[in-house]
Amino acid sequence: MILQNHAPSRISVPVLLGAGLLALLALPGWSAAGAALPKSSDSARSSSQEDDKLVASATDEDAKAAVADDDEDDKDADATKAEIAKELKKALGPGSDFQKEMKNLGEELKKELGPGSEFEKEMKNLGEELKKELGPGSDFEKEMKNLGKELEKQFGPGSDFEKQIMSKGKEFEGKFGPGSDFEKRMKRFGERMEARFGEGSEFAEKMKGATNEVKTKTSSTSPDKKAKTKVKKKTSTSAKAREVKALKAQIDELNAQLKKLQEADGDEND
Repeated sequence: MILQNHAPSRISVPVLLGAGLLALLALPGWSAAGAALPKSSDSARSSSQEDDKLVASATDEDAKAAVADDDEDDKDADATKAEIAKELKKALGPGSDFQKEMKNLGEELKKELGPGSEFEKEMKNLGEELKKELGPGSDFEKEMKNLGKELEKQFGPGSDFEKQIMSKGKEFEGKFGPGSDFEKRMKRFGERMEARFGEGSEFAEKMKGATNEVKTKTSSTSPDKKAKTKVKKKTSTSAKAREVKALKAQIDELNAQLKKLQEADGDEND
């Protein structure tokens, strides 16, 4: 078993001197930092104001630069337009090659198509030829005159066509005009229709009786008598239905007779 004795530790003098020097050197820095801490907010405000000033100045400068750029672009566009107009004037204006070419072309066209040219002579010759071929005394004029005479003979007064049309008109007038069989049939048919359905006929009397009966029934019926008259109404309506049915049959018969008459007239026309 080994026994250890604890000896008391002592700090040497050089170590104490070094620690004191270090403390003296650190004191000025700590005091400066403590004094600067309260002014941190003021420095932040001043820095933000300076930033705002810088931004505002930057935006103003940008706007001025943009306006200047637009003005320069407008000046450049006007300059380019002026240059283009100048170039066009040189290329197409007075004294240019284009003007000379147009002038030469006009002179050439005048020579080729103007007075005394071959084209004018050809047009004159063509006019004279057309006048000979189609004008007065030409074969074309004679052919047109002969054609007109032929058409007048075929379709004009005294022609067979006129006679056929007149005979057809007379034939139609004889078949359907005054005094014809068709007119007589139509008159007889009208008389039969008037006798059957006109004033004083059996049909007219029945219609008058039916209307009078309806009027009397509508005027005499009261709310108390409605239940009693239901059976009578049914019988009367059935009787009216039979009368209407009989009248319809008569009308159908008349229509059939009229159709037969029309077919007979059509066969006679054929």
